[in-house]
Amino acid sequence: MYFLKTILSIIFPEHCLVCNKNDVVLCLDCATELPRGFSPDQKILVVFDYSDRRVKKAIKLFKYGNRRSLAKVFAELVYNNTLLEELSELRLTKNFTEALLVPIPISGKRFRERGYNQMELVGRELASLDGGASFSLAKNILLKTRNTESQVKTGGKSERLKNLKGSFEVAEKVSVRGRNIILIDDVVTTGATLAEARKVLKKAGARQILSVAIAH
Repeated sequence: MYFLKTILSIIFPEHCLVCNKNDVVLCLDCATELPRGFSPDQKILVVFDYSDRRVKKAIKLFKYGNRRSLAKVFAELVYNNTLLEELSELRLTKNFTEALLVPIPISGKRFRERGYNQMELVGRELASLDGGASFSLAKNILLKTRNTESQVKTGGKSERLKNLKGSFEVAEKVSVRGRNIILIDDVVTTGATLAEARKVLKKAGARQILSVAIAH
């Protein structure tokens, strides 16, 4: 599957979804101009509006189309337009320091199909941008232990929470006890995925948890 996607990306070269610039799926200048999203939950920071067709297409290409270069674009927008300011405020008001950056994991089945976890790629780029000033990447702390039905195919928040129940676990509970956590995901709809992940991390002893999504 990964090999096929790689071949397709060579046959069909990349062009910016907005300005048609060559060799890039979405250039940073155009990404900056895309509509901002509104959070469904005050505990979640959101960057883009998923109802915008360009945002939706970019995320689908990133998630399912092997367009891994989008990780850098999304990370720069998340970090510079949203996360940096929020962390500065939280550092002063809530002593939110030395956080662990935790990407929402995918199941082993999804990883084998896709060849990568898109949010882990964003996490790496975010950690590089931050340079250890506010957080460090902790990609193997939260695990997806059970493959679940796609949240897109599931109904309201209660059904989505039921679908996700018991699907996450913390691999190293000692490592999160008393620690601040930044959870990152791609798309938030009802917030069920982030809510379940927060619950598991809190149970393992996490101190404060900030959730961030690329789009809603």
